[in-house]
Amino acid sequence: MTFSTPSRWVFSLTPFLFLLWSVSGGAALEPNDVREALPKKTESYLKEGLVTGGDRQIQSGLIKNIRRASNGGYERIVIDIESEKAPYYQVSVEPLNHRMITTIFGGPRLGLDAKKVVDAFRKSLVVSRVELFPKVEEDSWTFALYLKSATPVEIFELSAPTRIIFDLKSGPATAQLVKKHPHSVNHRKSAPVKNYTPASHPPVDLAPAEEVPE
Repeated sequence: MTFSTPSRWVFSLTPFLFLLWSVSGGAALEPNDVREALPKKTESYLKEGLVTGGDRQIQSGLIKNIRRASNGGYERIVIDIESEKAPYYQVSVEPLNHRMITTIFGGPRLGLDAKKVVDAFRKSLVVSRVELFPKVEEDSWTFALYLKSATPVEIFELSAPTRIIFDLKSGPATAQLVKKHPHSVNHRKSAPVKNYTPASHPPVDLAPAEEVPE
């Protein structure tokens, strides 16, 4: 399996909070910018911030696939995980950079087909490209979705089977867009972030293609 290497990243791991911080962003996330993922769809879309979810007790889940499909008014992205529950994860929603950075913890194993994932996103009208980063940390794995524009997203979890869901708005506004998630997490302290700059890699451009059923 081959994964592309990321661009410039800055991140730090603390006992209670893993902050993803863009070098170009210039500032760490504020406590009120951290939200907790819900266990069901509620039509509450986020514009920016850090979303956390999953169970810290879950270890060695198998990431089977990352797939997408167009629905009425939004594009759904599904992370299929072979595990009793979703392992702990964090999603950094960055509207200024038009991207979402997802890190899954608990020593996840990778069982997805990288080429199949990249090819699937060629059909997306919302995502411009996807980067599947190399697994450089034993206890975590990161991937990024680069969007064609700043797009509100709803993030939640489903079970039986275990899935992490991103619903990205793709049509006229039909649901309330919220800056403040109803399940905000108030982390009052966090350790300073540290610079981490892996080697750069040319991006993979994904041109739109004919939509196919999921």
